[in-house]
Formats: sequence, structure tokens, C-alpha cells
Amino acid sequence: MSENLRAAVRWTFKVVGPEDADALSDSAERVMEALLDLEACDSLLSDSGVAMDADDMLVDVELTVAGTSAPDTLRYAQAAIRTAIHAAGHGTPDWPNDPQDRVSSSVGKYHPQQVEMLAS
Repeated sequence: MSENLRAAVRWTFKVVGPEDADALSDSAERVMEALLDLEACDSLLSDSGVAMDADDMLVDVELTVAGTSAPDTLRYAQAAIRTAIHAAGHGTPDWPNDPQDRVSSSVGKYHPQQVEMLAS
């Protein structure tokens, strides 16, 4: 994939499984570590970040991706995020085929809520 476009992507997940803020924090930290590992070996990925809202059990995953078009960039970001969730020890059954398909999709402990392509 050549680098004609750089875009930041943020995906919000409802997390089911951790019973408290500490467990959610541990889970989010493992996803962040996995994203940094991916950045280290893939020059198309940069600026990863993970934030959490323990009250609502939400995790936001954000990263910047280089690509050739907005759809390709979004698909590449989706694949990187899914890979990071796997590396963090979570499953992704019923992962949506299209990044915009968020209806009733279960992602192991991570349930997609919203995906945004941000200006970069």
C-alpha cells in the first residue's frame, strides 16, 4: 500500500468481561502494548492511543494509518486494531466485514460501538 493518504481512525468499543476499572485498565494496556508492537514493524501505522471510560466500560482505540484511499485506510486500521485485540488475548468472533457495519457485532470482550475517520 503506498502512502497517498494519512488518516487518524478512532474506534470505540463496549467492553464486556472485566468486572472493575482495574481489569479494564489491564485489558486496555495490553491492547496499547500490542498496537505499539505493530507500529514498530509497520511503517504505515503511527500515533496509537488507547483511552478508557471505566464508568461506561468503554475503550477508545486510535491510530494513524497511511493508505491509498479512505476505504483502504479504514480497512487497514480495522485489521491493525483487530490484530492488537488478538495479541492482547481477546477473541474477535463475528467481527464486521465492513468497518461501517457495527450492528450486533460481537468482538469477544470488545463490542464495536462507533468508528470515526478523523482529519490528519
